[in-house]
Amino acid sequence: MFFVREYISLYRRLRPPRFSDIVGQPHISRTLSNAVATGRVNHAYLFCGPRGTGKTTTARILAKAVNCLDPQGSEPCNQCSSCIRIGKGSSLDVVEIDGASNRGIDEIRELREKAKLVPAEEKFKVYIVDEVHMLTGEAFNALLKTLEEPPQRTIFILATTEPHKLPETILSRCQRFDFRRISSKEIEDYLKKAAADSGIKADAEALSLIAKMSGGSLRDALSLFEQCALFSENGLSKENVELILGKADDSVIMNLMKDVFEGNAAGAVEIIEDLVSQGRDISYIFNDIMEYIRGLLLAAAAGDQGLPLINYDEEILEEIKKQADLFPAEIFFKMAEELADYERKLKWSNQPQLILELAVIKLCALCIPKAEGKIASAADKFAKAALVERKAETSSAAGRDILNVQDKKEAEPQREKDLDFETIRDKWPEIMGLIKKKRISLHALLLEGMLKSYSGGVLTISFDDKYKFHKETVEQGKNKKFIESLLKKYFNCPIEVSFILEEQKGEQETKQGNRRVPDENYIVKRALEIFEGELIDLKDENL
Repeated sequence: MFFVREYISLYRRLRPPRFSDIVGQPHISRTLSNAVATGRVNHAYLFCGPRGTGKTTTARILAKAVNCLDPQGSEPCNQCSSCIRIGKGSSLDVVEIDGASNRGIDEIRELREKAKLVPAEEKFKVYIVDEVHMLTGEAFNALLKTLEEPPQRTIFILATTEPHKLPETILSRCQRFDFRRISSKEIEDYLKKAAADSGIKADAEALSLIAKMSGGSLRDALSLFEQCALFSENGLSKENVELILGKADDSVIMNLMKDVFEGNAAGAVEIIEDLVSQGRDISYIFNDIMEYIRGLLLAAAAGDQGLPLINYDEEILEEIKKQADLFPAEIFFKMAEELADYERKLKWSNQPQLILELAVIKLCALCIPKAEGKIASAADKFAKAALVERKAETSSAAGRDILNVQDKKEAEPQREKDLDFETIRDKWPEIMGLIKKKRISLHALLLEGMLKSYSGGVLTISFDDKYKFHKETVEQGKNKKFIESLLKKYFNCPIEVSFILEEQKGEQETKQGNRRVPDENYIVKRALEIFEGELIDLKDENL
């Protein structure tokens, strides 16, 4: 039979013992230290702030400081019997109460009665009420009377993460201290010291990542550090931290954003699929993308002055600088807004991966005006292959000379006067199919357009005035050139594309004019040929 030694977690062992050791809260530690030194300690304090920022720790230090038998100025000695009792939690006069489990009026009444008694061991009785916002209304009313007429040598320290839930009558009777989130730099420095004191080898990148993921909570950072240290037998590395936390590597996020900026939705979704299959947390991926966009915003808006605020290594930082020069800051603002909107939807969805994929596809659509797109030669080859195949089918059906595809002979240039609007309209679904395969986001925008006319080598495509964004997007950047290049290769003659806005028509006129054919319309066309029918109207299959 053997006994396992009780293990004390790292964040408990490393609790700051003095005011000067409190991390990231100088405005609070200095004020309380001066209050102790001058003997002006208030009867009631309210400590507010996020979890893990030092509220309970500060309350314990204050309790030791006012009761210390051998104070070192305003600091507790941590050696006398009073400090030792309070540090171990065995003092009869320093009581910690959980507001969540002792929230009723009966518990507060009992507290009031005990507070009237003189201290048994210490100079002052100190009541530390954690999560005080969980008390009931009746309990607050009972506590209010005690705060109005506090017993002698009694101090109340109320701690909460949600001060807005406290009654104004309670707030007005306490000195309030707001604890701030601790900066990543301060947490990282503290982790370096903790690693050295604990004899744990840790890479600077690993500690920086833990500090970043802790969300400003030193307690969370120490818990993560301890967990990762147990996993990594040969030292703490960035890769091990990413594996434990389910976080994607920064270079993977960089590659994902490259696909976004190129309008390559398929490539971006494939990266997401790989990350999810590796067990990466989708909420972390959202945060990583948002952090990357933040870097782009800083680089675009502040230039070199914003670079020190971007927390990436040199390789990724250089890529961010290049991307920031290619896009206006407005694009990054829109991306951040869209991503935040989809992140809110994530909380209520049972398909988080789908929400993330939709968000990334939306970002691709926003980047279309400035996207470099696919390699032009690849698009040309694809269009040329489609042209050869179409010519071969047409020649075979009409009994004309068959185009020799294997010899790759160039098709005879089609004269501009031979091309009319009816021909373009008939072949438009096939062209849309080519566009969809190369640039799916551009295809989605063009679906809202309608062929208007063709004259003098100019093809006019109209959009309803409610689709102004679609019209402006397809005619900017290289989108227009891409469409014109594809048309030129398809019809073997230059075609200029013009986009216009028209006022929204009445319901009846819209039905008559809405003759847009879906891009995969071969079945529809074949059905019309077999039944010698006429296309009256189209309905969106997604409605």
